Amino acid sequence: MLETFLFFIKFGYYHVLDFDGLDHFYFLVVMTLPFSLDQWKQLIKWVTLFTIGHCFTLFINHYFKFKIDYYLIEILIPITITFSCITVLLKFNGFWKQDVFKHVNFLTLFFGLIHGLGFGRYFNQIIQKDSSFISLLGFAFGIEFAQLIIVSIVAIINVLIIKAFSEKFNLWLSGSSLIILVLSLKMVFERL
Repeated sequence: MLETFLFFIKFGYYHVLDFDGLDHFYFLVVMTLPFSLDQWKQLIKWVTLFTIGHCFTLFINHYFKFKIDYYLIEILIPITITFSCITVLLKFNGFWKQDVFKHVNFLTLFFGLIHGLGFGRYFNQIIQKDSSFISLLGFAFGIEFAQLIIVSIVAIINVLIIKAFSEKFNLWLSGSSLIILVLSLKMVFERL
């Protein structure tokens, strides 16, 4: 049991940090860009909501075997990243005056659900039937740990940029969001 749990922690960790599938990385970076370490509670909450959404759809898909249009899900994943980038760019460049982050808890959970749907088919192929709950739990811990590492690194970079170049923070935020926007749009078009 412990070996299975540890294996799936490692598997979840590398799922997030997989350089062949950077969707988690892009989403987490763009989600963290507007914030610094002093807002760590909110960032941990979002990371956890994303993990819950991701693992909930894996759980439901594993135990209830619902039919999913994987083609649509594979397109929706980079669209969630694109939406996040556009939101950050509009808000922090003065084009969107209202509180755009008012519904971010719901959106983060929803985006986690979508990302989990995209991984469900593969996960069902490797999960061990006799220890599926332990496998899912280990995977969730691995995802959470890797996501917290990414969020922490981006938040630390934000703090360093604010301290060294406070007047350039908006350039960092906008430039990084724009780069991820282009990369996520590339992912959308590659999957069409």
